Amino acid sequence: MFYSKTAAVLLSAGLMITVLAPVAENLRATPEDTFPLSYYPMFSFKRDSLYSVYHFVGRDSENESINIPYKMVGTGGFNQVRRQVNKMVKEEKEVELIQKVAKKLERTRVEPYSLIEEVSLVKGTYHLEKYFSTDKQQPVRLKVIASQNIERP
Repeated sequence: MFYSKTAAVLLSAGLMITVLAPVAENLRATPEDTFPLSYYPMFSFKRDSLYSVYHFVGRDSENESINIPYKMVGTGGFNQVRRQVNKMVKEEKEVELIQKVAKKLERTRVEPYSLIEEVSLVKGTYHLEKYFSTDKQQPVRLKVIASQNIERP
């Protein structure tokens, strides 16, 4: 299929206008994100420097902290498990959730998870810039929501 120069210019101009049109949303007082022509607000919105997240931490016999991976908490990908945990906390089902994770840890034979003696559901608040740009990945605040001892035979 061959186009004339005029058709090619018009087609190119139309495509460029279509691709660049979402940029105008940044100039509006109340921008709207319209898929598929998105101006990507997830990258342009101002975010707080602190971010809180619920996660699980285990402790071994020497009181060393061991982060529990999301795959031991629920099914699905990271964000799906995170939403499941948030929902259970919101519904005040923390005890049920921590017991479920403790049972999984009781059955595991994989180190370091097989060495865990206590598991806790915590709400960690992290400074995002320091977390991702330095080696300071410790929380600014850590609140224990629920804990459960691990009982192995």
